[in-house]
Amino acid sequence: MPSVNGRVRDCAQACITVPALASLGPREREIIALRFGGELSGPEIAEATGLTLANVQQILSRSLRGMRAVIEEQTVDSEHESEGAPG
Repeated sequence: MPSVNGRVRDCAQACITVPALASLGPREREIIALRFGGELSGPEIAEATGLTLANVQQILSRSLRGMRAVIEEQTVDSEHESEGAPG
């Protein structure tokens, strides 16, 4: 059974990850899900989707870059919110 700290960490990661995934289009989410959820390799994803390996790699790179930007924006926004909070 996961510890309380583990569950809190998982919840926090989900709160950050879900909006980042939601910022992607359906094809990008599918590729991300196959890579990280399905643990498929680039060639396996290419075979499963009918895309070229180069296209899969390009989509993964662009998608991860977009997700990082959303996560960084969330982090900056939450830092600004906490700075304005009474303490």
